[in-house]
Amino acid sequence: MQKVIVWGGTGNYKVVREIIEPAYGEVVALFDNNTAVINPFPSIPYMGGQEAFTKWIVTQNAAEIKVVVAIGGKYGKDRLEIQEFLKVHGVVPLTIQHSSAFVSPSAIIGEGTQIYAMAAVCTEAIIGKSCVINTAASIDHECVLGDGVFIGPGARLAGSVTVGRFADIYTGAIILPRLKIGEGAVVGAGAVVLNNVEPYTIVAGNPAKVIKKRES
Repeated sequence: MQKVIVWGGTGNYKVVREIIEPAYGEVVALFDNNTAVINPFPSIPYMGGQEAFTKWIVTQNAAEIKVVVAIGGKYGKDRLEIQEFLKVHGVVPLTIQHSSAFVSPSAIIGEGTQIYAMAAVCTEAIIGKSCVINTAASIDHECVLGDGVFIGPGARLAGSVTVGRFADIYTGAIILPRLKIGEGAVVGAGAVVLNNVEPYTIVAGNPAKVIKKRES
């Protein structure tokens, strides 16, 4: 059975374990840079952060191990950085899809991306590396998502939407067709986006309006 490690010990860990173990392999260890993390699965050892990982991996055959970075929300840049750190040590990111999710055969899914229950990724969509497509989210035809994008539960992206890397689109937001959501932008929960969103800009409301800028 494939050995899988998970990086990140909060709520996303619980979600991804339910996807990993029926279909992809067995979770054998948890890593997290936060030493105060409370491990929700005591039967799976918490090993520590990056320093602990570098000591642990030399005792393993890295080619036999995959990793899922279980860090959600606004931490897309962190997800990608951790994923690249692990690749340097020979551990390949696992791309996971819940059994109830739909992914079109013509869609392209980047390494380390996670697609949760009842989500849909439709015709010719392109999803970057280390993205999270959350529960019941919908990515319609020909959408393009950059690396490290977070799509919240129930969010809806209509056809041909482009989302820049590290952008966050929160629960229930709706993005109309052919719009562009800039790098690092944030779309608040329940927002209805009628116009392009500039990079590192936070929008919210129906219709969505600019709230403030976000630090890059």
